[in-house]
Amino acid sequence: PQKIANAPAGLLEVRGEVYLDKKDLAALNERQQLKGDNIFANTRNAAAGSLRQKDPLITAQRPLKFFAHSFGTGDIAADSFSGFIDLCKSWGFSVCPVRTKTTLISDVIRFYNQFDSSRHQLPFDVDGLVVKVNRFEDQRVLGVTAKSPRWAIAFKYPAPQATTTVKNIIFSVGRSGVITPVAELEPVPCAGVIISNTTLHNFDEIKRLGVRVGDRVIIERAGEVIPKMVKVVEQLGTQEVLPPAKCPSCGEPVYKEPDEVGYYCVNPSCPAQLRARLLHFASRGAMDIEGLGDVVMDKLLESQYVTDFADIYGLTFLHLLNLENFKDKKAQNLLDSIEASKQKPLSRLLFALGIAFVGAKTAEILADRFRTLDALKNASLAELQSVPDVGETVSQSIYDFFHSQSALDQIEKLRAAGLNFTQPKKELSGNILEGKTLVFTGELKTMTRTEAERLAKEYGGKASGSVSKKTAYVVAGEAAGTKLKKAQELGVPVLTEEEFLKLLGRI
Repeated sequence: PQKIANAPAGLLEVRGEVYLDKKDLAALNERQQLKGDNIFANTRNAAAGSLRQKDPLITAQRPLKFFAHSFGTGDIAADSFSGFIDLCKSWGFSVCPVRTKTTLISDVIRFYNQFDSSRHQLPFDVDGLVVKVNRFEDQRVLGVTAKSPRWAIAFKYPAPQATTTVKNIIFSVGRSGVITPVAELEPVPCAGVIISNTTLHNFDEIKRLGVRVGDRVIIERAGEVIPKMVKVVEQLGTQEVLPPAKCPSCGEPVYKEPDEVGYYCVNPSCPAQLRARLLHFASRGAMDIEGLGDVVMDKLLESQYVTDFADIYGLTFLHLLNLENFKDKKAQNLLDSIEASKQKPLSRLLFALGIAFVGAKTAEILADRFRTLDALKNASLAELQSVPDVGETVSQSIYDFFHSQSALDQIEKLRAAGLNFTQPKKELSGNILEGKTLVFTGELKTMTRTEAERLAKEYGGKASGSVSKKTAYVVAGEAAGTKLKKAQELGVPVLTEEEFLKLLGRI
């Protein structure tokens, strides 16, 4: 809807999914063909590609639709997901017409089985169901992990399958040195796309499948996205696939831990590992160096302009102009992006360094705890193990990394290049809200509700969308609604926006 009738006061966040109907995809592809443009393989690719357009006018011309499916934030008159969906319908949002509410898991299973036979008659593509705990208060109690809520789970249907021939099995070397077998396939259509290769994960998987070059195999798109080999249906190959004795990239001997399935190249100078590490370092979730992708990185490596992370920060205008297809503006944009990356917080740098088992979330936890790279570098194993959500394996990996001379040398080179080694301080005046849950309602004057929730988190608290006896404070702005009333009924302390800021020492 362009306007929402009877909308609650203040910020309202409705989450959902942008999609294309199947008939709209067919019409879009007809127009693409008439213009001589590429056609889309399926509705998912078409919707994603339309949203990623740099020109918003092109996006506006695409027949995109939106289903509301989740509550973000806002002072709404609903205490459950089903109530929220009913509100969305009354506000003019489209919602999925296929849904049910039950208290029995047997009903969930029955609904899943019945819907499988009818889902293909829907005007849009569906690959599964999502089952959610209905009451918002129960959702709050269950909480979330770093990746997903504990109160929702997806039930996927069996993936579409196709049969093809294995043309070759090659070995790919990742940034950690692990060698992954990849099957090159006779290209075959499956669920709207052409699949020409699929990972075999490791050599135990090859043994389990019994696959050889030349075999006829069944492949599927797991979650209708990721190609996966299911089984061999006709054994035509004769040559058994064995792990390589030498790295396919550098030729150094391959190593395998007795209790692990992976085979590794342990040569730190391996070209394939270096390329993968550099690309990870520059990636969006790490140092976010825009313009430093696969093609440019390959040119830099070929010209021997970069051999480690720090070399990226030594690149000059002349270096880039020497590369194919680089002009003044493109070179300057990349240099500006490299310079801007120096100010990324410590959490981004830790993730970029590629420490084994340290993902983006763990990197943020470590950065928030130790505040500086030097403090983390000098931490004892016991100190690392005391960090919440950092177990023994991860702690040992971090400790070993910072006791590696090559890692220490790299860190000093990055220091000399001017990178930021600190994490912005979140607890500006201590953990005054540590362990406390706050609810924001109404329209705030000096900040948005999202900004207020972020501020509460910085001081150790957490924000919730519903009021309960466990709520520490309700912060009420103008035109506060049902949440304020419930807080008064439960005796929960109510703060004005000014009182909230005074509590934090902000005014």
